[in-house]
Amino acid sequence: MLIVLDSRPFERARRRTLFSIFAFVAISITKLLVGWVFGFQIVLADGIHNLADALMMIAAYVGIVLAQKPLKRTGLFPYGLYKGENLISLFMSIIIIFGAIEVMLEGLRPAKSSGPLMPTAVEIGSLLVVAFLGYWVSRAPEKPSVVVAEVVHDYQDALVSFIVIAGIFFEYYRLFRLYLIALLIVVVYLAYQALSVAKDSVLTLLDASDARVESEIAKAVSSVTGIIGFHELKVRKSGPYYFAEMHLELPRSVSVEEADEIADAVEEKIKETVPRVIGVTIHVEPGTSSGKWNIAVSADSNGIITGISQAEFFYIYYAGKAEPRVLPSPIAQVERRRVVALIDFLKQNAVNALITAEVEQPAAYALRGAGIDVYISRPEPAGEAILKFRAGGLKGYTEKD
Repeated sequence: MLIVLDSRPFERARRRTLFSIFAFVAISITKLLVGWVFGFQIVLADGIHNLADALMMIAAYVGIVLAQKPLKRTGLFPYGLYKGENLISLFMSIIIIFGAIEVMLEGLRPAKSSGPLMPTAVEIGSLLVVAFLGYWVSRAPEKPSVVVAEVVHDYQDALVSFIVIAGIFFEYYRLFRLYLIALLIVVVYLAYQALSVAKDSVLTLLDASDARVESEIAKAVSSVTGIIGFHELKVRKSGPYYFAEMHLELPRSVSVEEADEIADAVEEKIKETVPRVIGVTIHVEPGTSSGKWNIAVSADSNGIITGISQAEFFYIYYAGKAEPRVLPSPIAQVERRRVVALIDFLKQNAVNALITAEVEQPAAYALRGAGIDVYISRPEPAGEAILKFRAGGLKGYTEKD
């Protein structure tokens, strides 16, 4: 089975990312040459910093290319190769950390530097180019996570460039302490950037959960009608995408076909709410008594539970509401097709469980066929029966009842 994703937004992001790679490589080479020729260690540090940017964009490019490939549910990689982006990002971040350490050690022994005009001009030009790249790449409709991070980083680079420019003059005029402060800011920021990327990559590779996405999915599932509840919701990230799995609770009376339709509706709602979710695994099981039940209780005028035929009222207890809605029995004045009238009444009021003292077998089968679970209670106040139901103390209808 193939899952083919819309590749048009990613194609636009791919082209912009490829352009950014060439731009960062050019900026990095220019800074490294200028820093070496004019003897400015802080410019060399910024050149390595921009080289790290280029490496991160290469990782982003790989992630976008992998994201455009159809997802095969069979074969060696049934969940796709999306984590290739995270693997490359982790490798590159380690290289960046070692580079930052090396720059700091070299910076402690600054060599005699030449005039600051050329390095300053290069930094100003770099600032303008990087700011433009951040704005341009951010306008791509879809971006893998590493590109989103890089867009934010581009704007941060603009601030770093100001520090580098100040450091150029500090180094040139031999203001050693101020120069070291400026160099330390650049190196620490470079290391922080690398550690942040490494942390995100490691968490993704280890299938760490994402609380924000889990919360969005939970809200989406709760909004689907027909479910009793859900549990064991798990979400894991793979490159720019997410995979989710859960246990979905449905009434016992729901047929296989209806359960499949509800599960499909849940999956569609999740993907509509969180478009980057591309895989949802749902295990359907009977709903527990503590779930989201809307319960109707057949009762007399005193609120004591009776059989369906003897009921004068139906007390409807909605999930999340303490007080019931009391409605006259829809079959009290009906002589024919009473079960049909009862089912229509319960469906109109979104009921998925019925508590009664007595029910005929054909009526019980018809109710369960309509997706309404039937529970048997002795004659007692409706409120007490509800408490027993929620505590798991009522049994479902069987042929012996």
